[in-house]
Amino acid sequence: MHAQHKLLDLNALWIGERIGALEILCLLSGAARGHKVRLFGYRRYDEVPEAIEQVDAREILPEAGIIRHGRTGSPSLFSNRFRYELIRRGFGAWTDADMLFLKPVRTGNGTVFAALEEGTDEIATGFLAYDPDSAFAREVCDWAFRDEMIPPWLKPGEKAWFHARKLVGLRPRVADLPWGSIGPFLFTYLARKHGLIRHSSPWQRFNPVPHKEKALPFLADGNAERFITPDTEAVHLWHQGLKGGMDGRNGFQKRVLLFEENSFIWKVAKELDLTTSVVWRV
Repeated sequence: MHAQHKLLDLNALWIGERIGALEILCLLSGAARGHKVRLFGYRRYDEVPEAIEQVDAREILPEAGIIRHGRTGSPSLFSNRFRYELIRRGFGAWTDADMLFLKPVRTGNGTVFAALEEGTDEIATGFLAYDPDSAFAREVCDWAFRDEMIPPWLKPGEKAWFHARKLVGLRPRVADLPWGSIGPFLFTYLARKHGLIRHSSPWQRFNPVPHKEKALPFLADGNAERFITPDTEAVHLWHQGLKGGMDGRNGFQKRVLLFEENSFIWKVAKELDLTTSVVWRV
């Protein structure tokens, strides 16, 4: 039996001129389960309902500090830094903006995260909560905010590649590291070092739908429900992956529909009585 405590505050970040309807639905789903939900941003989004508290992201990190992944242009690097710093400052839990909540999140001992997928102990960083005053919290920030490094958690071939580049004068910039280097790879490395890996929940808790099946929750015939278990509290929708990056297109080179009527996401929105709210405006 899991211990029950006061619900964690949920915190998300959005960067861009416009926030999507799906992200608004996901944030509202957290509020509907009883959580206080904050959305951090560098501008105010008029389409976000009052149930979500909007907070100036400059309270955590300056806008000038936004750094993007060199190969993809994604702000995920900055998002990783932001979430670690936000937790270290005691704001509560981090949630990706495409995390759809089905239940209140159990706090247990205050350390909350889950495996990325079946068959691995690699930790997904889409939902995180841990002690902000711990040595772990300090070290994860220390690593994440380095602008140049060759991390010990890289694969041997990757490390050799960056060392070879360094020998010819090419700096090992964090922006040039493989995707996820200061996300799941850093987090998992330090969770093992600090003995937190034992607190990791099974992947079904937050990541029940496999990444390769990421389109199914959006489709009426997707039957995403078959992946949901009694332990599932939220569903990571892999939305940027579905869209194929930040440009809003998927692998078929067409705009992604928000979701179809009678899809898994539609049913959750209907259950929460959100079918006539702003979240339906694409």
